[in-house]
Amino acid sequence: MTDLLFVMVELISTRPSVERVVDRALIERLSPPRAAAPNLKAGRATTARPDGVTSEGTVFLQLLGPVSIGADEGDVTPVAGAVPSSVLAHLALAGGRHVDVDSLAGWVWDAPPDSARNGIQVAVSRLRKQAGSELFDSGRGRYRLRADLVRIDWFEAQQLVGQARTLLRSGDVVAAEAALAETRSRFAGSPLNGLDSLASATARTGMLMLATEAAVLHGEALVRLGRAAEAVALMRPELDREPLNEPAWRVLMRALTADGRPAEALAAYGDLRRRLADDLGTDPAPETAELFTAILTGSLVGPHEPAGARTSTAAAVVATAKGRRLPQPGAPLLGRDAEAGRVSELLGTGHRLVTLLGPGGIGKTHLAVVAAREAASQLGWESIFVDLAPCTTSADVATALATATDAEGTSLAEIGASLAGRSVLVLLDNAEQAADAVAAAALALLGNPGTALLVTSRLPLKLHDERVVDVGPLDVQGPGSAGVRLLVDRSETCSPESLLPLARQADGYPLVLELLGSALRWRSPQELLEGLAGHLSELHDDARDRPARHASLAAVLDWSLERASVDARRGLHALTLIRGTFDRAACSAVLLAANLHAPPAAVLAELVDLGLVQRVVRPGSLQFRILEPVRDYATSLDGDDHSEAVRRAHAHHFTDLLLRADAATTDTQMPLIELVRAHEPDLVAAVQWSLDHRDVRGMDALASLLFQWSSTGRWSSAIDWSRRALADGAGPPVHRAQVSLMLVTGLLGSGCDDDEMRELVAAVEPLAAELPPHWFNRWIRTRVELALLDGDPQAALGWSERFLTVGDAARFRAVGSRVTVLLALGEWQESLDILLPLLDTPALQENAVQHANVLCNAGFAASQLGKLDLADGLCQHALDLGRRYGLSELLVIVQINRAWVDLRRGRHRAAVTDLVAAIDETPELLAQEVDMAEVAVIGGLALLEAGVQADAAVLAAYSHQVVTHGPGRFDVNMHQQVRHLLARTGGAPDTGRVVDAQAVATLLRRSALTDLS
Repeated sequence: MTDLLFVMVELISTRPSVERVVDRALIERLSPPRAAAPNLKAGRATTARPDGVTSEGTVFLQLLGPVSIGADEGDVTPVAGAVPSSVLAHLALAGGRHVDVDSLAGWVWDAPPDSARNGIQVAVSRLRKQAGSELFDSGRGRYRLRADLVRIDWFEAQQLVGQARTLLRSGDVVAAEAALAETRSRFAGSPLNGLDSLASATARTGMLMLATEAAVLHGEALVRLGRAAEAVALMRPELDREPLNEPAWRVLMRALTADGRPAEALAAYGDLRRRLADDLGTDPAPETAELFTAILTGSLVGPHEPAGARTSTAAAVVATAKGRRLPQPGAPLLGRDAEAGRVSELLGTGHRLVTLLGPGGIGKTHLAVVAAREAASQLGWESIFVDLAPCTTSADVATALATATDAEGTSLAEIGASLAGRSVLVLLDNAEQAADAVAAAALALLGNPGTALLVTSRLPLKLHDERVVDVGPLDVQGPGSAGVRLLVDRSETCSPESLLPLARQADGYPLVLELLGSALRWRSPQELLEGLAGHLSELHDDARDRPARHASLAAVLDWSLERASVDARRGLHALTLIRGTFDRAACSAVLLAANLHAPPAAVLAELVDLGLVQRVVRPGSLQFRILEPVRDYATSLDGDDHSEAVRRAHAHHFTDLLLRADAATTDTQMPLIELVRAHEPDLVAAVQWSLDHRDVRGMDALASLLFQWSSTGRWSSAIDWSRRALADGAGPPVHRAQVSLMLVTGLLGSGCDDDEMRELVAAVEPLAAELPPHWFNRWIRTRVELALLDGDPQAALGWSERFLTVGDAARFRAVGSRVTVLLALGEWQESLDILLPLLDTPALQENAVQHANVLCNAGFAASQLGKLDLADGLCQHALDLGRRYGLSELLVIVQINRAWVDLRRGRHRAAVTDLVAAIDETPELLAQEVDMAEVAVIGGLALLEAGVQADAAVLAAYSHQVVTHGPGRFDVNMHQQVRHLLARTGGAPDTGRVVDAQAVATLLRRSALTDLS
């Protein structure tokens, strides 16, 4: 695959090693060791590993040039290949934090290919071979570079520049110049040379900014040391690269003056002034103009500043005011790796104003404290915490800042002076109460090059250089998700499974989860869940250490609603009709129908700024959503009585979405699958409204929805809606034919009434030729299944060859139907011979649904032939695709196929576990009698091999009952397996127990918990 072809990186010549003798000693003197930070010690060292084993020697990693690795700066080898180089660079910049595969893929590729995960795995494997496996930790789809075992030139360069700033301010110019010379020597060409992704380009920009700053500071140090000619020579190429770098022009002007060339210095000012006027339409900064005046009047007497001018600054560096340190978190930070990583990435790449934005109670402060601690530790910065919650005026903000920074006064100039010459990260917490004042203060603080700000707020500061990190809800997708773990952490006896519905009802909102955790002391999860609908805002916690503003959801949301305009409040109420995520188009449709005065874009922006609507940023798209607790509260205030105009606009927008996706659907089905997965609640509501109002689009939209449900195994929903719609009698004939076809497909294999199914087929037959291509393909599949149901495989083969559409997708469908018949006949080798060559065709790999089906059938055929390793690999690949695209029906079949493989390997408990997973992952399996019969057969054989004779007999009775009296689908293998199981359990199908699908599931769940070895 092309994304796994690695390009060799150009080898950069080794720099003279003589520089390193003094410089390494300098680094050791300037940089005291600290835990979990890049090792800056000179020479070879012994590094302790967690397991107690020691590793001789630290490893040096170069990012400021081609990504390279080696024993030391003078002995590095470039990493071969863009993908391994990118992976190593991203892990290095993460500063010892675990990074998930998706994040790595987004760093390596702007648009990750489907094979990104394999590419990452191969890259890490190559890195382990080159750098040593001990440097990397991995697990659960995440990787980490051991920060305690590596030295990274980027972090060392940042530390050196920070130290140099301090040294220059304190007057130790000799040491500062040495540190800056060392810093500049670390740049072995363009940073991250050879990497071209957007993420690497962003990181490279930050590194080049540091190089520019180091050059300017170095020039200043050289001037003050009386080496003005060297400073001139240094600044000229810098200004060729960045002709608008005003600090570099000032250093050049001072250097030329000190070198006895004031006329050239004045000419340099004229050159700068022209460039600024031509390119930016501005004049030089006041301090540059003042320098020009000083040179012109001869008052620039020398390069040195009075030593006494830095006395107060030097004292401030070592001062430690009570309460200014970062708080110590009282609980672990759960589920915020992505946001914390983003903060570290921004701060580490030169962004000095980062705002964590989100509604009250979303967890901004906790995240900010943890992120600030990690960033300050990795970058070698001081850290200061400023609580702005009580501040409502500019004076309040100035007082809080002055107290935290030990400033000699409360003016912004004095506060800024207290931070001069220091590398410091200031955490400004709860900035929303006085956002304008905080914005003004932030501009003043950022005037110090060594100051960076991390802000938490419900409102953005709206400054040009501000980088916003949205803080949203926690993941609540499963028992191990962060939202559930938070509830488990707060409760005492509840299991993750019992808390999952509660976490989902809270929509992952941390404050609501905290409040629920308190309530769990007195009520069970089920009691809380039953009383929650529409009452989330009534939850309250009177813990002594909980701020009043976070005592309830109502207290949090009232703050935002009080600041919302009338249009924003009315707009929020209208938008609560949308149950899932939505884009700008959906928002505009609903808000225009609400008849507001302000334009929809302005209303949406206000609601986002107030934290009442959340942004959902995904690669290539920007969506929005209203958290369920916010929806509940807004509805409790304004009621659920949306106007008919708003409901109509909502229905029309989402039915149009559905119909457009259906029109774009070929046999791949992916447009429909992805759309319904993203917007199902709104699509269902829109279809229901259309059917209720006899809207002409209703039956058409329902047919599209049914097609997606059938593709993903949602048979009970498809059957229910189909029957309701057909009983209503509405809709054009071709759309009714589509709904009838979906009902037939849903009834197949579920113990259906044969007469009802034949009537439906007769209704579709005259209109089959009018069906769209992907619907006609479904018709052919249905006729194949009906022929098998009639026990006529030859007729099934004939139908499989009657696909009328053209192209690869239809060919795959035709081949798939033929293989279905061959598998039913037990022709395993012929089936495998047809399927395996298809896996190498590019067209199949672009068709996720067909690709997964081919993998699944090939895996089953391989398992029956005893090719178990091949079957394992095919089934796992199909399982990955099925989960990625939500193909529920396929997931059932794959789990059953995996159970066959485990059974043939003698892994009896694993086989039963696979069957239980199939039932749990898709509960609708219980209604599919043919599939449940196969589940019972595999489970019975596994229990029989494990010596559990009685339970095996129960499963044999059920499978015999279905095969004999159920749908009767023609399947040679199935009949043989049932007869085999009956023979081995004594041949008596009557066990004296009533057995249904639910009883089979219960028996298997119990068996999965026992030792079946």
